[in-house]
Amino acid sequence: MNHRTTRTRDGGVVRRLALVLLLGGCTPWITSDQTEQRLDPDEDGYAYPADCNSSSAEAYPGAVEVCDGIDNDCDGTVDGADAVDAVDWFFDSDGDGWGSGSAERQCDPPSEDHVDRGGDCEDGLDSVHPEVAEVCNDLLDNDCDGGANDCVWTGTYTVESDALLGIGTVATDNYGSALAVADLDIDGTVDLLVGAVDYSIAGGVGVFYGPVETALGLADAAARVSTGSGNAEAFGHSIANVGNLDGARRDVVVIGHPGAGSDGNGGFTLLRNGGGMAGEVYAGFWPHSNGSPQDRLGTAVSGLNDVDGDGDDELLVTAPGSDVNHLDGGVVRMFHGPASSIAPTGAAAQITGPAGCGLGDALATGDFDGDGVQDVVIGSAACDISGVPVGAVHIVSGSVTGLQAVGDAAFAMIEGTVVDQLFGTALAVGDADGDGNDDLWVASPGAPSAVSPADRVGSVSLFLGPLSGQALSSQADVIIYGIQGFEGFGRSIMTVPDLTGDGIDELVIGAPEHSESSFRAIAPSGGAYLFYGPFADATRDDADAVFLGRFGTFGFGAAMLAEDLDDDGVSELVIGGPPPNWDDHGAVSVFWGVGL
Repeated sequence: MNHRTTRTRDGGVVRRLALVLLLGGCTPWITSDQTEQRLDPDEDGYAYPADCNSSSAEAYPGAVEVCDGIDNDCDGTVDGADAVDAVDWFFDSDGDGWGSGSAERQCDPPSEDHVDRGGDCEDGLDSVHPEVAEVCNDLLDNDCDGGANDCVWTGTYTVESDALLGIGTVATDNYGSALAVADLDIDGTVDLLVGAVDYSIAGGVGVFYGPVETALGLADAAARVSTGSGNAEAFGHSIANVGNLDGARRDVVVIGHPGAGSDGNGGFTLLRNGGGMAGEVYAGFWPHSNGSPQDRLGTAVSGLNDVDGDGDDELLVTAPGSDVNHLDGGVVRMFHGPASSIAPTGAAAQITGPAGCGLGDALATGDFDGDGVQDVVIGSAACDISGVPVGAVHIVSGSVTGLQAVGDAAFAMIEGTVVDQLFGTALAVGDADGDGNDDLWVASPGAPSAVSPADRVGSVSLFLGPLSGQALSSQADVIIYGIQGFEGFGRSIMTVPDLTGDGIDELVIGAPEHSESSFRAIAPSGGAYLFYGPFADATRDDADAVFLGRFGTFGFGAAMLAEDLDDDGVSELVIGGPPPNWDDHGAVSVFWGVGL
C-alpha cells in the first residue's frame, strides 16, 4: 500500500492512493477519499497512531493545549500546566480572597481554599491584602505594597497641636541647641540627648532614656550632664554619637564646649554608658587648657568609621578659630580610638585650613571617591576666597591609613560665589538621586534670592557624587531657595532615610528666623521644611511638609534629628528651638513618625 498526502496552498488535499489486491485474479480499486476517512476520521491531518484522539479535530501533535478536558497536544497530559488558559492558584488561609506562597498553575483549583490572586503579605489576617487601604502607624503593611508609601508627612504641622513639647528650666538654658541619640543604658533602644548651652551658665546636656514617649522638658531628664564649672563654656553646643570609640562595641557620645577656658580655647567631653547598668552615665571631662585663645575647639564634632583598621572608630573635632601659623585657617583634629587614649592635644592627624578660612563650622562624612572608605567634609561659612568672605566646603579623602590629605589639601573643594552667603554653614549627606552614591547638600543661609540679589533668603545646594576637583556653589545640580529675607533658611539641614520607597533620601531644611508674616516681627515662629525626592530646583513653598514653631517666637529649626524614639519602627522628627523660642527657655519638639 502506498499512501501519499500533499496539501495545496488553498488548504485542499490531493490524495493519491493505489491499492492492488491480488484476489482471485482480479484487481479492485478503492477511492482515496474512502481511505483517508478510515485513517483520519476527524480530518485534522493526522492519522493514528500519531493522532492521540482520532475523534476530535482539536487534538493532534503540536496543537495548542487548552482547558477543555482533552489532551490537545498529545503529550500524554490532559489540561496540563502548559494550557494557555491555565490559572495560577494560591492557597488562601484567611479566606480574604487573596493567597500567598508559590503559585500552582493548572486549569482547576487544587482545593476549595485556593484562589486565583496572590500577593497576600499576611495570610493569617483577612484585613491585610493588596486591596486594603493603608492604615498608618498600626505596624502592618495593610496594602502589601512593601513600604509605608501612603503614610508620610504632608501638609502643615505645628508645635502646639501636633508635637510632644519639652522646654528648658529657666530663661537662660538655651535648651534645644543640639540633638543626638545613643544607647547609653544598653537596653537596645535609643536614648535622646538634648543640648542646653547655657544651662547653669556652663551649659549642659539632658539625657532621656528610651523609649521616649512622654515627658521631654529639661527638668524631666533622667540625667543632666555638665562640667559644673560655672563658666560660659557652651557645653552642649555640639553633640554626636561617634559609635565604637572605646573598643567595647558600645556607643560613645562626644559633646563639644567651644567656650571652655578663660580665653575660649574650647574643649570636648566623651560620654558613654556605664558598665551595662541602666541609668548610669560615665563622663570624662577633658582639660580645657588646650590650644590657643579663641580656638573654639568643639564647635563641630563627628565620628568617622574606622579608617585605620584597628577596630575602633575615629573622632573628629573642629577648632575654626585656631590660628595655626598665624593664618586664621582653623583646624580639624582627628583622634584614633580607643577613648582611653584620647586627649585634646594628642590628635593623630590635623587638617589645617587655608589662610583666613576658619575651617570647621560644620562636619559630615561620606564616601565621595568610591573607594569604600569614608571621607571628611568640612564647611567654613566665612572662608575667604581671594579676600572675599563667601564660604567654602573642603572634602578630605580617607584611607585605610587614616586621612590621605593633611594641611590645606583636599581632593574636592566647592567655593561660594557671593559675599556673605555663608556657604558651608551646614552639611548633609545622603543618596539624592537613587544611584547608590553619596551626594552632598550644602547650606548657605545668607544666599541671595535668584530673582532679587539684595534679598538674602538663603539656599541649600545639592552636589551629586562622586565628587572631585574644584567647583563653585553656582554649579550645584539642584538649588532650593528660601522665600523670606533673613529667615535663616538653611541654618540647619539633614537628610532622612528614604520614606517613600523610591530609593531617594529625603531632605529637611531648618529656618529658625522664619515668620508667617512678611513682616518678621509680627508672626515669628521658625520652621522646618521637608522635601521628598526626586529633587529639582525649588523654593521653600514647594516643601511637601511644613513644621512650624510656637507662634510669636524665633529659634525653632536650629537643630534637627530623625530617629525612632518610641521603638515602633518609624522615625520621629525631632526639632530643637533654643531662645528666643518659648519665653527664652528654649524647647525641643517631637513630631511622631508616620508609617506602617
